[in-house]
Amino acid sequence: MPGRATTRSASPSRTRAKATPWPAAPDLRILLADRLAKLEFRVNGPFRLESLDGRLLHHMPATERRWLVRSQDTTPARMRHTVIVCAQPTAKAARKVVAELQELGFEARIMVIGVDDDSRSVKPGRLRHRVLSGAFDSSAEAAVHMAHFQNAWRPRLLRERVEEPQGRIELADATFKLDEEISQGLRVVPEAGGSVTLYRLPCERFPDSPVEDRRFGGVMEFRVDNHGQMAAVCELPLDQWLRGVLPAELEAGFPVEAQRAVAVALRSMALAMRGLRHMSEDWHFCAQGHCFHFSGLTHKNEACEQAVAASVGEVLVAGDEICDAVSHACCGGHGEHKENVWSTPREAVLAGRWDVTPRPARKAGLEKETAARSFILEAPAGCLCRVTRSAWPALLESSRRAFRWREVWSRTDLEAVVRRKTGVDLGTLYEIVPVRRGVSGRIIELELIGSRHNLRLQKELKIREALSPERLSSSCFTVHADVDAEGLPRRFILTGAGQGHGCGLCQVGAGALAEGGWDYRAILEHYFPGTNLLRLYPAPAGEE
Repeated sequence: MPGRATTRSASPSRTRAKATPWPAAPDLRILLADRLAKLEFRVNGPFRLESLDGRLLHHMPATERRWLVRSQDTTPARMRHTVIVCAQPTAKAARKVVAELQELGFEARIMVIGVDDDSRSVKPGRLRHRVLSGAFDSSAEAAVHMAHFQNAWRPRLLRERVEEPQGRIELADATFKLDEEISQGLRVVPEAGGSVTLYRLPCERFPDSPVEDRRFGGVMEFRVDNHGQMAAVCELPLDQWLRGVLPAELEAGFPVEAQRAVAVALRSMALAMRGLRHMSEDWHFCAQGHCFHFSGLTHKNEACEQAVAASVGEVLVAGDEICDAVSHACCGGHGEHKENVWSTPREAVLAGRWDVTPRPARKAGLEKETAARSFILEAPAGCLCRVTRSAWPALLESSRRAFRWREVWSRTDLEAVVRRKTGVDLGTLYEIVPVRRGVSGRIIELELIGSRHNLRLQKELKIREALSPERLSSSCFTVHADVDAEGLPRRFILTGAGQGHGCGLCQVGAGALAEGGWDYRAILEHYFPGTNLLRLYPAPAGEE
């Protein structure tokens, strides 16, 4: 990247700390798939079969046979639906909101979420204080209640489990010589570094097929899920999980220092986010786009393996807390504030900024429609993720695909997409109106004007999902309508910038900085200013 980045290492204050406050990496529980009727698997090597509480059921020798698991006589969990009005950083701030809502006549209460561990010098992540209102048996009732808070807040629905699901998991081999049912579920524990292959596992990526045979290390668990069907859950150490996440989250052909920076960011985010997602389920994260794409051992590659091993135990910390170091594919030239992406309190570390070097002191002003349109259509020079020459083909292609993009939809096709995605029949779609933009120009509130209904969408992800059969690359776009002689739109042209939510580390930008000679510590300092790099735990014995 000639002329834009020079060789740079982090300042001495950011050199990796030698202290290891934690004795080892924690284990994570990852949902691979749920709502399964049945699934086949094979274990590479000897293994133990255990009940969910760890009771030994069988000790099995190595075999090539396949096993079948399926749910039997199940009852779904009983759930209640609650409105999350907002999330606040402190109990005091949450109590203030509760008092305001109660004064308006609404029931309100506080839910504290996150991992609370004051015994460690570095906290796993900050606690969050959600302000909740209502408790309903159906999502439709909760949605009616949520409408009361739409103008002042960005509310969303929460499903809470109030009664556990019930049922049995049947296990059988191909010959049905071993055929038994275990209450609630079972655990497959490979021995001596063995692995488990799941056949025709539903997945989102690698490849485009909706199912794929995938191999996983760690413990495999099959259990009755909240829907009254079966979930497959993998339990494994954090860095082993990271080896299956990095290939799915970042192109293998990126420069090594970018790979290492993204590995640290992902590890930090995972630790900071434990206890904040899937709280009514029996796992920390899922293996899909909602959390982190995770493909186990199936798509491992040497570059990713080295990036994880070279950064083992390293995390970003802000003060005494692990940083929620989120990342995305391509910012398009400017990052977005965290609070504009998710219903979370503001964090200075995750504020949206110009992604150029050096960064200008002035604000971009992209919240204004004219400035956002100019930014998207004219693509200012100096943006790190605008890569026009590179020795790394994967980096060049990622920039070409994501930095600027264009989608064209006939009006009738877009009406059908919106109807399918949102359940709202707009009638004739007259206009797509950006109501509010964030600091990166991403639309965070949008209104669709139709002959039968108008529909207002909040949050960039909902906007991206509503306007595409899959998902728009980003919500940073401008709209042009081609109209007929009567002024009725025939088609809509969406021209956009970037890929992903735009908060935190821009992966294409990190790749460009790495190619320009920046090491992974300097890249992390660029995207997460004010943080420090800490080695939180040592490598396992034999991996130093």
